[in-house]
Amino acid sequence: MNKNVNRIYEKTIDGERVYCIEHTPTGLCAIFDYDESAKERVLEESKKRKKQLTPHSTKDGDGRQLEYGKSRHGYCATSLATVLYSHYKNIPLDELISDGGQVRHYSNLLLPGNCEDCRSTSLYSTKDIVMETDARKITLLDGGKYIRLDLKSAGVTEYLSNSPGMLQLIGTPNNMSFFVNKGGRTQVKIYHPICEDGQEPYLSMVAYACYYMGVNERNFRHKLPEIRKAFRDSNKTIDHLNSDIHNNCIWNLSVMPSGSNSSKHDYVGRIKPPWFLYSAATESGEYRIHFGYRNYAGMGQDFYIICPDESILRHFLRGAMDMDKAPGLLRRFQIPRTLWGLNKKAPYAASNFERAAREAERLLSMDESRFTVWDITGTITTGKGG
Repeated sequence: MNKNVNRIYEKTIDGERVYCIEHTPTGLCAIFDYDESAKERVLEESKKRKKQLTPHSTKDGDGRQLEYGKSRHGYCATSLATVLYSHYKNIPLDELISDGGQVRHYSNLLLPGNCEDCRSTSLYSTKDIVMETDARKITLLDGGKYIRLDLKSAGVTEYLSNSPGMLQLIGTPNNMSFFVNKGGRTQVKIYHPICEDGQEPYLSMVAYACYYMGVNERNFRHKLPEIRKAFRDSNKTIDHLNSDIHNNCIWNLSVMPSGSNSSKHDYVGRIKPPWFLYSAATESGEYRIHFGYRNYAGMGQDFYIICPDESILRHFLRGAMDMDKAPGLLRRFQIPRTLWGLNKKAPYAASNFERAAREAERLLSMDESRFTVWDITGTITTGKGG
């Protein structure tokens, strides 16, 4: 008897409607695009193979994923991610498999609730790799929107926006090399440098200079040292808005006084689940924030905030950490500062690049009328809840 161990249903993840397929005996599930044709493809594959999806360890040993097992009807074992990637990209499945590329997730971590992320924005093929050497590997993500830079010896992954000239700047081996310092931050060694102080710039500064200051493959050797000196003389630095020092995307970088950068970094990294904070910096210099919480039942509250400058941003973050009391829905969890004190090493929401990128893109696309403009008189008032 072929017992049905898969069920498909709809759910909402971070405000996005998705389909979810679950292996009911283990509870392992996978989400994918809220697309009827994708749902039909998943069901069609099971029917054709006469195999349901079951959990299997990934080949690189970094987790478990749903997979159609090997079938006596002549089908090899194939992951759900591979089937969905072929559907999203409109590539015949046999062609994708025979091409030798492997479909992988941008992040090896499961989403909360033992859930594999198989959305179109979360999968890539190793055939998407555009450059690889012994020291680094560069992959284009999300249809070429982002660059993933893997530094092999250090085991560190950096993310950048694929702005004009960025790929050529960091991808040409004779331009620069990368190393990770004792603080875990990536610095850039420029070949034939003219840095007077002999100090290599951070990758975040190189990225910001490429985004906003006209640095490219032709002029970086003389412009980067000048830019670095100007920042040092003015006591300013490049800030990672969501405190992820490996996320160097355009919406995550801005210029701040060095002291403001340090204090802001401490606040953002301390907002732990079930609280969350996502953010995006605009080209005009304002900061867009999505702050809120979700309890186990998915109930919660959302705040959409615009902070006009870095001082207002720090004021908002202090208010978020030190609100008077937690809402009724979260009585177990307390306010963000108390929760951080109980588990300082817990991950925070925006430390997951895929979720941070999706939320930043959404924040930047939203109409300003949906935001509250914060000022120094603002306070955060949460709902009473259950």
